[in-house]
Amino acid sequence: MKKIYQSHKWKRHSQRRSEREHKRDVYRHWLRIYYRQENIGQSHEHYPSSSRRHKDVDLLVPTIFSVIKNPEETLALFMDFNHAASRRENIHFDMSSVSEITPDAILYMLSRFRYFERSGKRLSVSGNIPRDPLCATILVTSGFLKHVSYPNKGSIPKDLNVLDVVSGRKVLPDIAQKFVSFARDRLPVAKDTSRSIYKTVIECMANTRDHAYPRPGGDWWLMASYRKDTRTVHFTFVDNGMTIPATVRKKIAEVVSSIATALVPISSGTRESDLINSALLGKYRTRTGLSYRGKGLPSIYAQSRNRRIKNLTIVSSHGYIDVEANIVKDLQQKFQGTLLSWDFV
Repeated sequence: MKKIYQSHKWKRHSQRRSEREHKRDVYRHWLRIYYRQENIGQSHEHYPSSSRRHKDVDLLVPTIFSVIKNPEETLALFMDFNHAASRRENIHFDMSSVSEITPDAILYMLSRFRYFERSGKRLSVSGNIPRDPLCATILVTSGFLKHVSYPNKGSIPKDLNVLDVVSGRKVLPDIAQKFVSFARDRLPVAKDTSRSIYKTVIECMANTRDHAYPRPGGDWWLMASYRKDTRTVHFTFVDNGMTIPATVRKKIAEVVSSIATALVPISSGTRESDLINSALLGKYRTRTGLSYRGKGLPSIYAQSRNRRIKNLTIVSSHGYIDVEANIVKDLQQKFQGTLLSWDFV
């Protein structure tokens, strides 16, 4: 009797198994070549999703962590974050060397987290607290930890001079009134100034609603703090919707489409900061005819001119405007959304 491994059936089985293994090896070989070619120039290997190895990316936060005071370095950090998040890598923010931090950077970080969360990408993000005691206090009391996966949210200290971060997607009158009360409790605010604060916050929310992308954009972030040294209440607003330059270009297209002989004084080479400036001056309105459309930014700008608002700074896309310092410039790095920062006096 023949041994089983010498039988015809066993030889056929062994041959088929060998052919399957050979095909699988060839398939894996071409997958490796394909992923290597698709990601040429990158410093790490990529594999099919079933066996992809995630890389840990350490992002060193600039010493001055501020979009307003240090825009290029801060926005370059978030550009690196965007790339790493798109590749679904494990991201760690190293904030240990931060010596100055401003609310706009805190809100922008939360805004980018929310953007990728709504886009369906599962992020693995971690970080540390600045070693500088003042920076650590600003970060913690801002309410930042309440919006991230921090295990002991009940133990977060509270600062009565900080109205911590709130976020939404709609116009929320109750939230706007809350910020009015915060300012009125700390400043000798007249009734007309209270109305200005309320109107400004509402218009910021409305601009997000009117001009934001449906998804994953369309969220706004807002916080306020009382500054004892200057006796002002500082407001910071960030949204991750359509940028001001993109909105202005859209409005121009509406004008051109409705007026055949329109001569629009703008070209593709126009600076984005100039487009923001045109929006402040109310040069371009939409064809809807609705009273609130296109009036939010001119209203805010008017309040800065009559000194109800000080230190108004606007950053959107590549455009940067500091109204009080008369700075109108374009940045190399891009801000994804719109930032408004101002003081009520």
